[in-house]
Amino acid sequence: MTNPTGVGNFEYTVDRYYYTRERRFEQSIDVYRPVSSTQRNNGHDTKERQSSKIPVILVMGSAWLGHKPYFYAMTNWWNSSAPKQICGKLGHPCVSIRHSGGYFFGSEKNCSSSYSTKSWVLCLASLTVSTIAVGVKVNLISLSLNMKSVIAAVFLIWYQHRMGAAGIDEMVSDVSTALGYIDAHAHELGLSTLSKTDAIDGNKIPVVFGGYSSGAHVAATLLTGSNLSPIASSLDEDSNQKLKHITIHSVLYISGVLDVPPESFVMTMLSRVVLRKLPSEVPSPLRTLLLHQHAASHEEGTNHKTTDGQHKLPQLVSLPPHILIGCQREVFGWSVLDSAFCASEYANSLRLYRSGSRQKGKTSIVTVDADKSNENDNAFVRLILLKGWSVNHWSILSSAVLRNALQKVLTDKGANRR
Repeated sequence: MTNPTGVGNFEYTVDRYYYTRERRFEQSIDVYRPVSSTQRNNGHDTKERQSSKIPVILVMGSAWLGHKPYFYAMTNWWNSSAPKQICGKLGHPCVSIRHSGGYFFGSEKNCSSSYSTKSWVLCLASLTVSTIAVGVKVNLISLSLNMKSVIAAVFLIWYQHRMGAAGIDEMVSDVSTALGYIDAHAHELGLSTLSKTDAIDGNKIPVVFGGYSSGAHVAATLLTGSNLSPIASSLDEDSNQKLKHITIHSVLYISGVLDVPPESFVMTMLSRVVLRKLPSEVPSPLRTLLLHQHAASHEEGTNHKTTDGQHKLPQLVSLPPHILIGCQREVFGWSVLDSAFCASEYANSLRLYRSGSRQKGKTSIVTVDADKSNENDNAFVRLILLKGWSVNHWSILSSAVLRNALQKVLTDKGANRR
């Protein structure tokens, strides 16, 4: 699907691709590509969409929901604000990744086709009875039957839809698969001006990788807490996770959920209802990074397990530079969920890891209202906390202050192509 648009300062196109054979909407990517000057001039060559600016790959945020397409139908409109800013306003190619998600009290068990057919027959029968009851409006008994029929129909639809919901491991696996697809088709997707010959010779395409909200949680879990991590040192050249044409040059988290604190009622509710786990059982990027820091300082990287206790920590080659952009108050000026949107704490943990692993580089914290400049362009960690009562977790993607911050970090030496 191609959707040409002229919104913003750069004309761009949007194409949808599926990274699995099932061609599920929940396992798809949207590729935003600025239209080249050649294409704009003649209006015919639809294949020339190359850009010299670094591509950005972001995992969508959906509160980990996404088992059915209608969840993304509800969240797509504000998730798309990020690539519209990055591509339409700043001229960078941008890829937006969807992944399979959870469901309200979902079940990992898939339902059989026969069960699915029976459940829909029962749903239709219940809805038919309720429609007749409303139509005739006979008496209180009929209305009571109508309510019971509606409740039964809703319950059956929910029970069928909850089957096959993804857990956090499946979400991480989807993003890993999507990265592999982008890597294998980077040139067809128009993410680079490098020729295929140059890429084969070792000139990989640098990209910025990260996510927004729960998408940042999944992206961070993949990078630092999963054996599927594309930056793990244990990967050989033939590994499916080994990126052959692109390289993660820097990491970008926008208003990211970087911890799942058990003391937070909201996070406890989300983890129990959507992920079917206690908060302590859900991978925490913040706690995982602290484990990496401890492992690096004691040179025991292979002996530590992830925060869910299920897998060993991957041994990382090195962490790319990080850009953390958030709000000083994520939830409408209140401190609610500050422990989950813990960009400052995550930045400090990155510094500890950096010093413990003996990686070279500076770190800095930058707090800006809008477009305040930063002298530490080569910092390993750049933290930008946006101020203002109108900038919150749900409005940040379309805000002018985010655009100004992105313009700075995507064009300076810390994130641009070298």
